[in-house]
Amino acid sequence: MYDKVEEVRKVYVQRFGGQPLVVRAPGRVNIIGEHIDYNDGLVLPMAIDRYIYMAIGISDSSTSLVHSLDTDSAVEFEDLSSVDFRGWKGYVLGVLNEFKIRYNLSTAVHIVFTGDIPQGSGLSSSAALEVATATALQSLFALDIPPLELALLCQQVEHQYVGTQCGLMDQYASVFGQKDAALLLDCKTNSHQQIELKLNNYQF
Repeated sequence: MYDKVEEVRKVYVQRFGGQPLVVRAPGRVNIIGEHIDYNDGLVLPMAIDRYIYMAIGISDSSTSLVHSLDTDSAVEFEDLSSVDFRGWKGYVLGVLNEFKIRYNLSTAVHIVFTGDIPQGSGLSSSAALEVATATALQSLFALDIPPLELALLCQQVEHQYVGTQCGLMDQYASVFGQKDAALLLDCKTNSHQQIELKLNNYQF
């Protein structure tokens, strides 16, 4: 964890100057209930010790810039209406646009992110990227957003900007996941119970 935190912080300082806020959001495994979340059933996900790490700060101009270290690519913009949302950009820029619409957030930002969640492995790196972006914006601008509202916003980004009609499980697990616990999530009521899970020498 420490190396990734320092990596995004160091790149941010080198590129933009100043000291950024750094956040992380975990991926997840699902123990029971594949394809049940979007059918309003019970699922049992668990956050894992693999994360998206994100450094964020306020831009000193009207231009925002988001830099993905994993793909060595960046997007720079003043107006999101003309930006390409394909690839990783949809997850980050979709959250930025929803914050602009819902919370009247128009301040330009600088973002640097990386992760150690294997992409395309079913560990929800995309949901973690959405949640990291939402958490970073919420923290940077001191917005009082309930955790469930944050998870639902990230799910909406997946639907509207990425085109994946997913259930809420991935984003919910990334927002609510706790150490040594799984979440018994009722996808009909969007509520959960924490289930203590001491794995000792076992692992998923």
